[in-house]
Amino acid sequence: MVAMIARSIYAAVWRELADGRSMVFMAGPRQAGKTTLAWTIADGYANRLYFNWDVVPDRTRLLRDPYFFQAVDRHDPPSPIAVFDEIHTGPKGSELISDAVAGR
Repeated sequence: MVAMIARSIYAAVWRELADGRSMVFMAGPRQAGKTTLAWTIADGYANRLYFNWDVVPDRTRLLRDPYFFQAVDRHDPPSPIAVFDEIHTGPKGSELISDAVAGR
């Protein structure tokens, strides 16, 4: 296994998340480290949920209830983080999440 190279962009993304934003959308070429970055950031949260559109049970859960991630079991008071990997590959996947975060 190759170790992940620390990159300054990680700190910039973290600052964006920590700035009170409700959603950050990450895009980039295949194998660029987007999932690794998301996992790295999520590991800093006690209250986290990882969702992957390519995993059938995850996809089914989102299609059945786009608000499911709002019920993350909280282990302590801080806000939870939900990571939605490959959500852009599904039909209206990004819209589902945007609507759910916006409360529509």
